[in-house]
Amino acid sequence: MTDANSSAPLFAYAAQAERVSYGNFHEPLRRPRGPQRWRLAAAGAIFATAFAVVAGNLMLNAAPRTVSPAIAASLPEGGGREFTPRASIVDRNGELLAYSLPFASLYANPQEVRDATAVVDQLQQLLPSLDRQRVMAALANQNREFAYLARHVTPSQHAAVLDLGIPGLYFRKEYRRIYPQGSLTAHAVGVVQEDHRDGLSGIEAFLDPELVSAPEIPQDLSIDLRVQHVVREEVQRAIDKFDAIGGLGVMMDVTTGEILASVSLPDFDPNRLDTLTDESRINKVVGGRYELGSMFKLITAAAALDTGTASEVTQFDATHSLRVYGHRIADFRGENRWLTLREVLVHSSNIGAARMAEQVGTDTLVGYFDKFGLLGKAAVELNESAGPLLPKRWHDINAMTASFGHGISVTPVQFAAAAGALVNGGYLRRPTLFQMPPGSMTESARVISDQTSARMRRLMRAVVVEGSGKAANSRFYQVGGKTGTALKAEAGGYSDEKRLSSFVGAFPMDKPRYVVLVTVDEPKGRKDTLGFATGGWVAAPAVGQIVDRTGPMLGIPKSKPGADKAKGLQTVAVRVER
Repeated sequence: MTDANSSAPLFAYAAQAERVSYGNFHEPLRRPRGPQRWRLAAAGAIFATAFAVVAGNLMLNAAPRTVSPAIAASLPEGGGREFTPRASIVDRNGELLAYSLPFASLYANPQEVRDATAVVDQLQQLLPSLDRQRVMAALANQNREFAYLARHVTPSQHAAVLDLGIPGLYFRKEYRRIYPQGSLTAHAVGVVQEDHRDGLSGIEAFLDPELVSAPEIPQDLSIDLRVQHVVREEVQRAIDKFDAIGGLGVMMDVTTGEILASVSLPDFDPNRLDTLTDESRINKVVGGRYELGSMFKLITAAAALDTGTASEVTQFDATHSLRVYGHRIADFRGENRWLTLREVLVHSSNIGAARMAEQVGTDTLVGYFDKFGLLGKAAVELNESAGPLLPKRWHDINAMTASFGHGISVTPVQFAAAAGALVNGGYLRRPTLFQMPPGSMTESARVISDQTSARMRRLMRAVVVEGSGKAANSRFYQVGGKTGTALKAEAGGYSDEKRLSSFVGAFPMDKPRYVVLVTVDEPKGRKDTLGFATGGWVAAPAVGQIVDRTGPMLGIPKSKPGADKAKGLQTVAVRVER
């Protein structure tokens, strides 16, 4: 092959074109005339043409090639697509969550490859992962003009293949989607197909047209990587501690609707689609529908207070179990006495909640479920968002069991938004994964009065100070919330062993800013939890740790000492079952 340096004599000749030196005497170089002149001109033209051909071939091999429309129509694996970058995705602080990185991909025109075996032998020395059988089959197909040999090779491999100078081998510029945070934001951010063009899940799928059409405009998510890391770590710790099969966590700003953390475990590495499994594929936060158990008692209490059906001191008969339409409603560890509305929440009484629902009325209670966004699909920006599983018809028994979270399945993001409305003054805000401009918030609707919201804050704080949510208490902030433990549905009924253990909390309760919901799937009891694996033992401690760790990084001032005593919520000695 002619080297570029072979053009040196031409440049030397040009440098001497005007003068030649003989010692100290300079004389103009005489230009050739007649036949001699034409012979030199022809030789120069030949050299110039040869140089141009060599340079052109080098450029064609080094630069990406555009495949002709005729060839593109028959290309497999997206080979005929125009590869373009997608817009970057960043968290609320500008940290990269996804970006496009250019790569070279090696392809061949089988019709131009002379000795396929020799070509593959040479390529395998440079590309150890090359599938010899597949490449040999591709090169043997002389009816094709395009065959991928290796996708996304490294720069050093790219240069080494070029140095081989094998006819029929070419490179084209492609892009690969890189997720620098790995599995940390896998479900929220999502993934794209291998050809980089189509989003498969998460924000990548929801914003697919925008990410492709405006690659220069980054998409800012509401996710805070710092918070995301803490929530994932604490949920994983609870899963490991209680030998569970999975779990989830979501943290939402109740004033704006922004989701700061969304964790679904098990997860996967979006940089390696081979890590996807049927279980890890599911985004439990928006696509999992669960009976969340006693957390629903908060909605029932809010409906009773907001309609004036009951006050905090109204009493409900929980002296014995209920028999309703052939169904028995009982408490896990009942107090076996009359309970005030406050005590129904503190002691998590199913009987008390069912009595409360009976007084509120089926139509009214179901209407509040609807107001709180629990009867429809959450309008969060993910295609995976699922709607609830509801009774076909709302009979009295359905409303009574739903009052304590039995027979109604919703997504965790739905309930997190509903909990936000309980504590933020009564406004249901649409949960969003996009960062809101300063001073703005998502659309909202008033679902309860400000007075009812204030009462609910007091009651939720009482659950943590006195009741089943004590383990969610924070060293720095007032936390309020509610436990929830629900047996998992199985064919023909409910499991006796498999459960979902949850806790939803808000902080700081003197001026709520964030809601945190954690659910652990099929936890198992331990000796140090007396064999229990309920929401108070499993999920509440995780929420407490999340509050302790994220509050300071988010700039939330510590709660003032003595605030509980001033509100009449000092800790009292009561026997509770977590």
